[in-house]
Amino acid sequence: MEIYDLSERKRRILAAIIESYIDTAEPVGSKALAEAAGLGVSSATIRNEMAELKELGWLEQPHTSAGSVPSSRGYRAYVDYLMQRYHVSEQESKRTQAFLESRVAELERLIAEAGKLISELSGYPSLTMTPKRSGVAIRHINLVPVDPYQFVLVLVTSEGTVKNNLCRTRQPLPTELLYEITELLNRRLAGVELSQVSVMEIAQLRRSLGEFEFVLQPVLQIIHEAAMAMENPEVILGGEGRLLEQPEFRDIGRMKEFLDFLQDNEARRQVLSPAEGHEGITVTIGQEHPLEQLRDSSVIMGNYRIGDRPVGVIAILGPTRMDYPRVLGQFEYFTNGLNRLLQELFEPPDQ
Repeated sequence: MEIYDLSERKRRILAAIIESYIDTAEPVGSKALAEAAGLGVSSATIRNEMAELKELGWLEQPHTSAGSVPSSRGYRAYVDYLMQRYHVSEQESKRTQAFLESRVAELERLIAEAGKLISELSGYPSLTMTPKRSGVAIRHINLVPVDPYQFVLVLVTSEGTVKNNLCRTRQPLPTELLYEITELLNRRLAGVELSQVSVMEIAQLRRSLGEFEFVLQPVLQIIHEAAMAMENPEVILGGEGRLLEQPEFRDIGRMKEFLDFLQDNEARRQVLSPAEGHEGITVTIGQEHPLEQLRDSSVIMGNYRIGDRPVGVIAILGPTRMDYPRVLGQFEYFTNGLNRLLQELFEPPDQ
């Protein structure tokens, strides 16, 4: 039986039970529901309807309680059909707009900050996948002198990513010479894709630098690291302490087990796998998720994009008793704004 096969009264009772459980984290009984939900029917009628909803798989009854809790199937029906649309508050809108108007120019830092804000807004932990891109080129290399034996190497990519490293030399480098090397590196490497820096270009640079070819070693190292980061994105977990605010995770043993699972980057990638390449917002609820460790959790996730290209995933992770209307409303508003900003900042002007 599908949700639209249920009577209007059953649908209203199912929605009321889910909303009560979201609010209280306590199994819901017929008497309390009759008093609080304003359904206009007796507790006996509600009790009979609840019994049928349990038989049909929309509700479950914990062994230790006379009340009922939603099943994964019940939550799915609520998210897809029953919940009311959430309207983002003025305060939430202002916080989101303030972030978007900050116009952080470095893509990876922008995404990391986005994860922090969506975690704060929702009250649940966030997962953000750093951008996975191909065709990223070197925009600029700068060697900034610190003293005769030290300089800061700064690499800026075509998509605004900035990498820097403090380098020490075995012989002094005059400031004027450092500037000359900077100009040489930019003449040869600016516009070259990170993954396409060729052996021939390196050989030419070595000949041009002569006794100062040792400067090339940290330059090549940082280019290699940047190229690897583009091809092997990291998934950042933020706001994990917020799990302690949820009754489901107040068991320290369960909390530790869950966080241990999330310490592995590949495990975090698997959490986000249902959203990769998927249009719109994806919600996995409890038993729907392919990972055993997430069978008591829900994940709301969506791709962020540059133009038409999905380049990463941002998500909110919490218990199945998640406040779906509020969190989905916040998530949709936030990710729409984020995608508009990314298009404005990073999409090539000829597209």
